[in-house]
Amino acid sequence: MSLRVALSFVALMFLSACALLQSQEKAALGPWHLPFEAAEVSQLLKGSYQDQEFVLHTALKMDEDRLLLLGLDQMGRRAFSLTWDATGVHVEKAVWLPDALEARYILSDLMYAYWPLEKLVAQGLVVTQVGTKRTIFEEGQAIAFITKEGTTQRWAGQTVIENIKRGYRIEIQSQQTGETQ
Repeated sequence: MSLRVALSFVALMFLSACALLQSQEKAALGPWHLPFEAAEVSQLLKGSYQDQEFVLHTALKMDEDRLLLLGLDQMGRRAFSLTWDATGVHVEKAVWLPDALEARYILSDLMYAYWPLEKLVAQGLVVTQVGTKRTIFEEGQAIAFITKEGTTQRWAGQTVIENIKRGYRIEIQSQQTGETQ
C-alpha cells in the first residue's frame, strides 16, 4: 500500500472519528489541566478500516503546563504537532498531509482510551467501565469500545479502540518513556 493511500485512509478515519470531538467542538476543550500524573509516552497506532490498514507513530508528553502530541508517518516525517496549554489547543501540520487529517481526532481517541473515567464523565460523556473495558455512548447507543489488554497500567501494553459508529479499529502499543516533574 502506498504512503499516500495510507495517509488518505488515516485522514478519512480520523475525520469521522470520535463523538467526543463533536461535544468538544460545541464546548471547546478550554485550557489544559493535567488529568493524571505527568508522563512521556511513545505509541504505535495500527488501524484498519474496511480492507485498508495504516500505521502512525505518536509521541505524547504531558506535564502541569501542557500536553504535546507529535505524529510521525511511517518514514519518520512529522505529520503534525498538537499543543494543548492554558490558551487552548493549537495544531501544526505538514504541508504534504491531507487537509482531512486532524490531530484533534487523535487526541479525542487518546482521551477515550486513557483519561480517567471521572474526567470523561465530567465532560458530559456517558461511559461505562467494567474492568479494563470501556464503552462510550452517544444518544443511548454504544459508539466505541475500548479494551486494555494484558495490563491495568495506563501506559503499558496494548489498547484496542473499536469505533462502531465510524467502522474502524485501532490497536495502540504504548510505552512510557519518562515522567515529567
